[in-house]
Amino acid sequence: MPDGSGTLRLGIIENDSSRWLDEKQTQLHIDCHPLSDTKGFILEIENKREDITLGWAFGGCDATTPETDIEPQYCKDNVFNVEGTQVTVYHGKVMQLKVTNLIVPSASSIRLSDGHKQHTPLALFTSGKKTDAPVLAAACLIRKGEKSVLLCIQAKCKGRLCRLHVTSIVLPRKATTMNKKIIICLWILFLCTNILQAKIYNVKDFGAVGDGQHIDSEAINQAIVQAAREGGGTIYVPAGKYACYSIRLASQIHLYLEQGATIVAAFPTAEKGYDKAESNPHNSYQDFGHSHWKNSLIWGINLEDITISGPGKIDGKGLTREESRRDGVGNKAISLKECKNVTLKDLSMFRCGHFALLATGVDNLTIDNLKVDTNRDGFDIDCCKNVRISRCSVNTPWDDAIVLKSSYALGYFKDTENVTISDCYVSGYDRGTMLSGTWELDEPQAPDHGYRTGRIKLGTESSGGFKNITVTNCIFEHCRGLALETVDGGHLEDIEISHITMRHIVNAGIFLRLGARMRSPEGTPAGSMKRIRISHINAYDVDSRYSSIISGIPNGIIEDVTFDHIHLYYKGGYTKEDGKRELPEQEKVYPEPWMFGTIPAKGFYISHAKNISFHHINFYYEKPDGRPLFVTKDVENIRFTDIRENGEDVSITINQ
Repeated sequence: MPDGSGTLRLGIIENDSSRWLDEKQTQLHIDCHPLSDTKGFILEIENKREDITLGWAFGGCDATTPETDIEPQYCKDNVFNVEGTQVTVYHGKVMQLKVTNLIVPSASSIRLSDGHKQHTPLALFTSGKKTDAPVLAAACLIRKGEKSVLLCIQAKCKGRLCRLHVTSIVLPRKATTMNKKIIICLWILFLCTNILQAKIYNVKDFGAVGDGQHIDSEAINQAIVQAAREGGGTIYVPAGKYACYSIRLASQIHLYLEQGATIVAAFPTAEKGYDKAESNPHNSYQDFGHSHWKNSLIWGINLEDITISGPGKIDGKGLTREESRRDGVGNKAISLKECKNVTLKDLSMFRCGHFALLATGVDNLTIDNLKVDTNRDGFDIDCCKNVRISRCSVNTPWDDAIVLKSSYALGYFKDTENVTISDCYVSGYDRGTMLSGTWELDEPQAPDHGYRTGRIKLGTESSGGFKNITVTNCIFEHCRGLALETVDGGHLEDIEISHITMRHIVNAGIFLRLGARMRSPEGTPAGSMKRIRISHINAYDVDSRYSSIISGIPNGIIEDVTFDHIHLYYKGGYTKEDGKRELPEQEKVYPEPWMFGTIPAKGFYISHAKNISFHHINFYYEKPDGRPLFVTKDVENIRFTDIRENGEDVSITINQ
């Protein structure tokens, strides 16, 4: 390959034997056509004899000079991602400095192989992928009289290799010269388009210093502007500390934070600070922080195809919530409004102001493998569609960890729907102690909250609705319990929650609330809550005062809720007198379990509900508790199967 940017080998596979091609072979006719505009070429491979299987291999992308063989020592930092016929190779000492894309025909069989075992094409093809020298190996049938066209295209980006493309096209036996030219030109056009999108823009080339003192946001923004002008690309942030005010994203931009790179939110001064919060005529229907996006460390509005990733860190040191209404003050780490196709991956985030992430009206959002340790909300997913949150650890002692909302900040009703939250950990340890691994519990609580928060919640902002939500395989620790709330007119329905483990829960283990706070435009009717399945919950050391709660209102009935295989370990210790309490409706109150005071049930309190089922429910108490297991008010059709208290079967009778 040109400049030693990888080695391409061709061979023939015949039944159980194979060989690499050399200059003396006569079975295939190979023409090489250099491409003048790129450091690449086109190979035309014609089969003159019987049907054969062409074997080819690519690897050794870290070689500095052209090689005859794929040298294993130049393969160790090559990382292959294979998705159907699309292959991406990351290579180099700094992985994202060089990217190679390969597109192969659907008829090809392609796999990762062991570069130490390439004495024949077949040996390489069957060698397996567990190796420190990964190589891409493929096999493609070429019938007698057919031609296979293999394109190899390189491009330069600021003196560095940006992208290499390899594709193979099988032409029919009777393909005309014009047909071949058309096919080749189409592939060149496709590949060159991708080349433009693959450029890498090192922020230090634009003046970023990375010493933690110099304000580097201007340089980063210049890199983003340049990349956007050229069709998009990767904004590469190498190791260092980059003090920043507002970073403004653009479409087709990948902001990549290298290992050791930290974007630090700088403190505003009298002369410099964050972008001003934009006006919003609907500000009165939700908190200030939910209503504005530009007053953030990183923000984007009406964008598509954006990614923020890498093993680096975002430190929101200079962000706040309390003074965020002042011009120049930043209150969120990442804010996105009405964007599409967004990915956040592999980052660590620390002390992020009001929100680590506020995503409002975002469609196709992926959040994967983030570690967030912050003082207020972790992820606020507001009026979003098609969201995947997975493998995240979120520690937020002063507010919610992962919270789905449906506010009126966009000026219209929009549901949060089609959301999956899986394999996540949420907690309420002291700020910073999750990332440090010290797991401390000495920090005072937030002034506007009682006890630790740190949970997964649906609500409170709920002008719109919540539909098609799945939460599974998650852990809660030293925080509040699971909460489903709609109090501003939204419809919460079709919810599946399963396989949740909770330890040291400071309020209700399970809290379902349909209220009528109605922080929505005048005339908005009360909402609804229905078709909810909660199963396989194991909750230990739950505060007995609030038990678990299912609470609607007289004109808002919760319906069709099923609980299955639930284990709740309570502290106990309350009296029969506590079981006689009549609870206020509290329709307009911010929804939290303590708005009711001590709950008269030691298991579940259920009001204004119908079609509620409990199957295989186990309650355990450290101390005797004199309250009844279930207390109901205005309920219809409640069913019980296999209810146990401290391992003993319990018969439940409810006056309905």
